[in-house]
Amino acid sequence: MKILRDSITLLVLAFLTLASTGAELDSLFNDRATLWEKSGDEISAAFPGYFRWTDIQKAQLRYNIESNKPLTFFGLPVQEAVVHFENGKPTLFSLSIYNRGDGQPISDDNFEALQKKLWKQLSAYLPNLRPTRMTSRLGDARIYGYAWRSGELDLLMRWSSSDRKKIPEYLYADIYAPGTLPGSLRSAVKTDTNREELANKIKSDPDGSRYMLLPMVDQGQKGYCVAATVERVLRFYGSSVDQHLIAQLAQSDADRGTNLNKAVAALEDVEQKLGIRYKGCYSFEGFDTFKDFERFIDDYNDAAKRQKRTTIPLKDHITVNRRQRTKTLDVHTILNALEMPVVNAVRQRDKRAFRQFVEDIRENIDKGYPLCWGTMVLAGQNGEAGTFGMHERIINGYNPRTNQIIYTDSWGFGHEKKMMKMDEAWAITVNLFVLIPRNRPVR
Repeated sequence: MKILRDSITLLVLAFLTLASTGAELDSLFNDRATLWEKSGDEISAAFPGYFRWTDIQKAQLRYNIESNKPLTFFGLPVQEAVVHFENGKPTLFSLSIYNRGDGQPISDDNFEALQKKLWKQLSAYLPNLRPTRMTSRLGDARIYGYAWRSGELDLLMRWSSSDRKKIPEYLYADIYAPGTLPGSLRSAVKTDTNREELANKIKSDPDGSRYMLLPMVDQGQKGYCVAATVERVLRFYGSSVDQHLIAQLAQSDADRGTNLNKAVAALEDVEQKLGIRYKGCYSFEGFDTFKDFERFIDDYNDAAKRQKRTTIPLKDHITVNRRQRTKTLDVHTILNALEMPVVNAVRQRDKRAFRQFVEDIRENIDKGYPLCWGTMVLAGQNGEAGTFGMHERIINGYNPRTNQIIYTDSWGFGHEKKMMKMDEAWAITVNLFVLIPRNRPVR
């Protein structure tokens, strides 16, 4: 009986140890002979419940720490792992040992200690190779790296901290198929495409739809929709930039999201190094100043009366502090009271801007340029609960027969290609811009 009791205790302890340490990626990378021949299904089967496809094309497998299933790489915790595939075989394993969006803030000393641990493990993994030091500057971001190149695989350790406040941003281990590691950190993020290649990426369906399928990025629970959108567009153009670098440039906050003005300024500052040109198409002015907001609500109330819906008197949402001689407008409550049919009616009054919106979409999609599309998300929109918010998406096509846009959200599998009526899309639009690649010559 004692032997049985001891055996059960040992089994319980073993289970608890496994649950606390999670799965280890070591076995995957120790088998270098077959690493680049494994299919996505084989990798998923080796780590059940950890990885899932991010897109219907099966171009990416993703793990994220949000799943509450710990994953390690040579003893170091992995916050996110993305496996990129071409023709059914892996070409890149991108392992985030730390990133500000998914992890808790850490001190600069702890970040440096984490770098040293990763360096030690990678040096032991490829003991007979001398790594090459790499550095690059992109706007306010300075990127550091070490590269190992062998006949079996290429390995890149890269990291960055914000220069201004020494805030740790990210630490990655990237394992490339042999001979595919870019020659420099700068060349890795620069776009590499031309007009002919973009034209060939446009798909035309029998129902009249014209669209492109962009690389998918799953932003997860963090407020990185702008960063994820920009990453997807740049990857579509051949860059290997990721959302964490874009978030660093735009000073994104994982909880509060990204200030679009800062993001645009950051993109304009580094557009040449990224191999792109920023082109603004539209910006909604209804939220810019109090006068603009007041005018928008006046128009809203006028339309609401016509539709016999509830109006939103501004005076009912102003709090006066006589002692401090201040007035506070409860913007949050006002925005949560907006109704889609009324907003639609208000926005349709600007017929000239709506026509330009449609023209911008068709013109850019026909050239192979997806559009970065900032939208309002109204409380209760599409029958879902929630509060008013802003969300960045991508318009990746249109259908002239049904008068719809084709768009995609950076939320992973199932969000690659969605449809919305053109007028409804216009009604929630707050900004629209294009990142145009600086075309290289046709090969």
